[in-house]
Amino acid sequence: MIEVQVSMRVTGGHSSWDRSGQVVGDRYQLLQVLGRGGQGIVYEARDQRYGDLVAIKVLNDVLTRDPDFRERMFREGRAMTQLTGTSAVRVLDQVWSTDGALCLVMERLWGMELDDFLTDIEARGERMSPAFLLELLAPVVTTLERAHQLGIV
Repeated sequence: MIEVQVSMRVTGGHSSWDRSGQVVGDRYQLLQVLGRGGQGIVYEARDQRYGDLVAIKVLNDVLTRDPDFRERMFREGRAMTQLTGTSAVRVLDQVWSTDGALCLVMERLWGMELDDFLTDIEARGERMSPAFLLELLAPVVTTLERAHQLGIV
C-alpha cells in the first residue's frame, strides 16, 4: 500500500483577527495560521506541557455563541476520538480561548496540500490509474465504514 499524506487547504472569508502568540486552554500556544475557513481559523500550536506541535481550529465567534452549534462541535469532537486507528484526523482536546472561542485541538498533519498534489499530477500530464485511486481512497472508505458502524454518519 502506498502512503500519500495530503492535507486540504482551508480557504474562505473569516473576519476574526490573528490570534498567533495567544495561549488557549492554559496549555497551547498558537504559533501561526495554517488556514482559514467558514467555521474558523486553523493554527499550528505548541503544547506547552509536552512540547508537541498540534493543529488548533479556533471556531468563529458567531458560531461559538450559538449553543446548538457548540453542542454539535462537542459531540463531533467526542465522536472523532472514537475513530482512532483510521485516516481521520484525531481530535486530542477541546478547550476555550481567553475570549470565549471554542478551540478543537487536533493532531498536526504534515504533507502536501491536496490541491498542490492534484496540480502537480496535472502539470506533468499524468493521470491517476484506477488502481492508484483505489489505493489512495481505501483509507477514506475504511474510515467512513468505521464512522458508520459507530453511528457517527
